[in-house]
Amino acid sequence: MTNPRTESIDAYIQATTNECVTDKVLATVDDSAAWLPHRFPRPLQFAATLPRWPLAVQVAFQAALLFWLPLLAILNMLHAVRLTWHMLKQRHNKMPINGQIALATSARMATILARVPADQQPDTLVTLPWCKPIPMAENRQTIGLLQAARIGDIWWSYWSALIGAWQFARQSELRADRWQTYTSFRWFFTWRVLSRQSEIDTIWFCNHYDRWAVLVDRLPLQVTRILIQHGFARSELQLPVRLEQIDAFYYFDEQTKQTLLDMTLPDKSKLRMERLTATINLRSLPRDSDQRHLLFISQPVDQVKEAVLLRAILKKFPDLQVWLKPHPLYSSRATREFSETTIKVIEEADFFPDVEVAISGQSWLGVEYEGSGVPVVWHWGKNAGVVLAEITAILEKSDDLQVVARAS
Repeated sequence: MTNPRTESIDAYIQATTNECVTDKVLATVDDSAAWLPHRFPRPLQFAATLPRWPLAVQVAFQAALLFWLPLLAILNMLHAVRLTWHMLKQRHNKMPINGQIALATSARMATILARVPADQQPDTLVTLPWCKPIPMAENRQTIGLLQAARIGDIWWSYWSALIGAWQFARQSELRADRWQTYTSFRWFFTWRVLSRQSEIDTIWFCNHYDRWAVLVDRLPLQVTRILIQHGFARSELQLPVRLEQIDAFYYFDEQTKQTLLDMTLPDKSKLRMERLTATINLRSLPRDSDQRHLLFISQPVDQVKEAVLLRAILKKFPDLQVWLKPHPLYSSRATREFSETTIKVIEEADFFPDVEVAISGQSWLGVEYEGSGVPVVWHWGKNAGVVLAEITAILEKSDDLQVVARAS
């Protein structure tokens, strides 16, 4: 019989290996992360948040690599103490996790689940203590992972995280990526708590191939595993670890479905696949008679280009009300640079204004806007002149339709 800790460490190394490959590809998508040291984890996120001091960041990163294990031990100890304190405060609010659950590794999990037919949706949303609060949905209970945990789970996870990180870094091809283990405690804590929930029947999740996807796939539970598409999949990824135990895949577009089948999903003959419609609940805006609105959907990639496009839009369309929707997880250069302009930055995660036109690079929110009937200009691979021309054509068409509507 396999030792539970050994089994979890084997799964962790596989999961983190996939994460390394993903980050290396993302670091080459555009120039925004080029100044960061090689093998820096989460390059797009940190490129947007860290001060742009390449030499200082390089020195700090190399020092952190040198003292990596003791620093990781301190970081994980802080996580463990914090969770222990919160668990003691919630000791009278314990709940088991059972039945059909959705693991909310993304802040948008509740929104994604809303696209699934109501009679198929899971009963319970399981939230993670380090993630942003998720809006409650009707007819669905929300359970925090801490409510099903024991004090012993925290300290089992602490030692497993250190052992797993050390064994990960022992592999020569992964040694330079050892700071990818910075989430090790959270990963092992999630594994430990879920692996003890024998009454779980089905797990829904929305991670395509990263460390959390492999966690769900490798959990030692006899459950049905259902993956829901969340965003696009990058076809250039060459992932070393495939998912093996996925039973169903709910998807929105054929291209992403085929990419994931080729890259990470089990053989399609073993999968139940269902196509969903990508829509979103739009919020009506108070309008003056001639006021028009544009939504710019910001992303962690191509942030320099985003700033150029926004400046061009403001200059070309001075009377247009521009809304900026930042990415829910990544800091946006555009958010900081244009906060003092006429652009309205949307801070609410679930606020989606009804606009005449939306601008997007490769954001899934753009697909949802298109599915809801809003024209979308996709700026990926286009220069500012082409984007402005497409916006102009959409606004002119909108004006023509308004004239016809008034005349009738």
